[in-house]
Amino acid sequence: MMDSRAGALGRLTTTTRRSEDAATAILRAHPWRDIFEALERASTTDGGEEDAAAARALARKLGETRAGVDALARAFDENDATFAMRFERGFEDAETVETACALVRGVYERATMEEGARAAAAATRAATTRRCGEKDTGTAIAASGALLALCARFPEMLEDVLGDVLEETSREGGTSEAKVRGLAFAASAAAANEDAASVVVKSGALDACVREIDGPDLLSSLASLEILAEVAESSSAAARGLKSVGSLGDALVRATLDETADPALRTRAMIVGARIAATCATSDEALVQEMARVLTAQESNFRDAVVDAAGELCLTNAIVATNFVKTTKTVVFTAADSALRGRGESQVVALHALANVFGAERGEQEILDDEAESILADAIFAACGSKSFGDIISTALANKSDHFVNLRVAVYRLLSTAGHRARFAEEIAAHPSARDALALDVEPALVAARARRRALAALADADIADARARDLFRVAATASPRASTSRPSAVPDVLASHRQ
Repeated sequence: MMDSRAGALGRLTTTTRRSEDAATAILRAHPWRDIFEALERASTTDGGEEDAAAARALARKLGETRAGVDALARAFDENDATFAMRFERGFEDAETVETACALVRGVYERATMEEGARAAAAATRAATTRRCGEKDTGTAIAASGALLALCARFPEMLEDVLGDVLEETSREGGTSEAKVRGLAFAASAAAANEDAASVVVKSGALDACVREIDGPDLLSSLASLEILAEVAESSSAAARGLKSVGSLGDALVRATLDETADPALRTRAMIVGARIAATCATSDEALVQEMARVLTAQESNFRDAVVDAAGELCLTNAIVATNFVKTTKTVVFTAADSALRGRGESQVVALHALANVFGAERGEQEILDDEAESILADAIFAACGSKSFGDIISTALANKSDHFVNLRVAVYRLLSTAGHRARFAEEIAAHPSARDALALDVEPALVAARARRRALAALADADIADARARDLFRVAATASPRASTSRPSAVPDVLASHRQ
C-alpha cells in the first residue's frame, strides 16, 4: 500500500465522480485500518517525513470524498478500538494529529451514517478535547474545528463539550494562549444559532471573558475583548446574553478610563465596547449611555480611537445612532474634522467612521431624524472651513496612485451614504472638478472603482434639482466597474453643459 500512494493520490485528484470511484477502489484494497497503521508508522519513524507526508496526503484526500467519509464512519460504527487508541496516543507529530482531526471533522460534517458519526464522537471526543489545550497552535485549531463540527451535528452535546473544552483550556498552570482558545471556542459555538448562543451564555464563558478584561495578562485581555465583540455580533440571542453579564459595562469603562492601563488595551476596550453597544435595541440601555460618556471623556491623544469607536457605535441601529449624534456633538464634529481635514491613516479611519455615522451599513435605517441630520450637516460644513464640500472631495480624489487607494475608497464610501442626502449631492453636482472626478475620470484600482459605483448610485438617487447632473451620475453608476474605464459615451452633451 505504501508504494502505491502516489498512484492513489493521482486517481483521487481527478473529477469528482472518478475520485469517488477511485476512493472506493482504494479502500476496498486498503481499508481505513491499514491507512491509520500507515499514518502511525510514518508519524513515529525517524527519517520518514516523505512517507509521513504521502500518508497524510492520501488520508486527507480520501477524507474529502463521500466514499471515504462513509467508510470511516462505518469503521467507527464497528467499534474497532484501534481507531480510538491510535487517535489518542498513536500519532506523535502535529501534522498527523491535524490530519486525524480533519478526518473526524469530515465524518461529523458529511457522513450519511448517523450511528457512525456518533461512534466517532464516542471514540475520539475525549482525545480531541485534550488536543485543544496543546501548545501547538495548528493542532489546537484543528481539534477545535472538529469539536465545533461535532456540536453542529449533535447540538445536544454542546453543553458537555463546551464544559470540557473550557475546563481543559483553563487548567492551573496552563498558558494564556490555551485559555484564549477555550474562550474563542465558546464564541464560535455561540455564533452557530440562537440555541447555541443560549447554551454559551448559561455556561459562564462570557463572564470569564469579562473577568479577563481586568486580568494581569495583556494578551488574554485583548483577546477576550475581541471574543466579546464576536459574540455580540453573532446573533441577537448572544448579544442579549452578553449584555446580561452585569459586570460588562463596568469592566469596559474601567479599562477605557484607566490612565495606568496599556494604551492598546484602552483603545480596544473603547472600540469593542462601542461595537457591543451598537447591538443594543434602544439608546436607553446602560451600555450605550456609558460608552457615549466614555467617548466624550477621553484625552486628546486618543482622538483617533474615539472617532473609530463613534463609527462602531452608530454602525447598525438608527435609534442608537440618532441619540449618539444628538448627545455627543463634540465627538461628531471631531470625526468630521478628522475625515475632511486629516492626513494619512487617521483620515482614512475617520472617513469610514463618519460613513458609519451617516449609515453606510444601516440599510433602511440610514437616515436619522431631522435634528440629528442637521447636526451631521453642520459638522461636515464646519470641517470644510473656507472650502466647499466639493473642494474637499475633489482634492481627496485627485491623486490616482496606488498609494492613495485606501483614501479614495474611504471617500467613496462616505459619499455612498452622504450622497443620498440632497444637500451633499447638490454640492457635488455644482462642483465641476468633484463631479468629473466621480463620473468621468478613470479609476485605476478595481476595488475603488466598485466603491465609486456605489457612491454614484447614491448621488443619482438623491433628490437634486440639477437633472443633467443626476443623469450623469446615473449613467456613470451603471457603467462597468472595471479598473480602467473610458468616459461614458452617452453623456458628452451633459458634460458640455457643465463646463465653466
